[in-house]
Amino acid sequence: MKANYLDRRKAPALKKSVALNLGEPRRLTLDNGMPLFLFDSEIHPAVRINIVFDAGSIWQNKRLVASTTVSMLKEGTASFSAGSIASKTDYYGSFIDLQASKDTAWISLYCLQNHLPKLLPILKSMLTEASFRNRDFKLKNNRQKQAFITNSQKPKQMARRAFNELVFGADTAYGQTANETDFDLLNNQDLLAFYQQHFYPENAYMIVSGAVGDNQIQLINDFLGSYWRKGSGDKEMLPLLHDFKPGYTHLLRENALQSAIMMGKPLMPRQDADYIPFLVLNTLFGG
Repeated sequence: MKANYLDRRKAPALKKSVALNLGEPRRLTLDNGMPLFLFDSEIHPAVRINIVFDAGSIWQNKRLVASTTVSMLKEGTASFSAGSIASKTDYYGSFIDLQASKDTAWISLYCLQNHLPKLLPILKSMLTEASFRNRDFKLKNNRQKQAFITNSQKPKQMARRAFNELVFGADTAYGQTANETDFDLLNNQDLLAFYQQHFYPENAYMIVSGAVGDNQIQLINDFLGSYWRKGSGDKEMLPLLHDFKPGYTHLLRENALQSAIMMGKPLMPRQDADYIPFLVLNTLFGG
């Protein structure tokens, strides 16, 4: 029998795009007023919970505060030690992801449906009573600093830092970049203040997907829909304005094994009707 081999010398035939039918989420509201967007699917008995806060780096008054605050949520609370959080999530085959971007910070829980009652208390504790103990902070901060020093020598990171500063401005919300010395200026009280000011229900929304029925929604509301706290004051965003000037910059990294090229320009704001279509197109082109 003759095998079929793909002739890579010939371009594949063009095909029309397939229409995508994207389902709209069901919107609910928890008892504390937090919006919940539900994508229900019974294909797998797994659940994903994303809680998103307007707590990205554009809201911080000191560099590294936003990312370090959210990453410290797994380093211990009033009810659970860091070791207890790690062991319980591993035991139940779950995963907790903590991330921060320029605009938002979020906490994600991935688990099987029947393990929600065991894991939601941990999630609630992280969101309502994170401890930010100084000893834990110093260990975490030192690890982050060492990783930063290593990564900052990579051409891709060097290019990204220079690109952000040139496009947005070094002292603006989207152009600010951290330096090695910023780690030494950070302390656990900075994180606690940021946590109290930004991690509260009125400043968040939740996205839940997977095998989620009425029982699971009630569990989520019981643990995460109760009142947490209000923010400690009005939020202030870093400056956004910057006089963009097109140009070319070359950074030299001695003995680098790779090169990195970045190019771009300011375009439409997120509220523009073309933003989402452009984002999809940019993703299709490779990001």
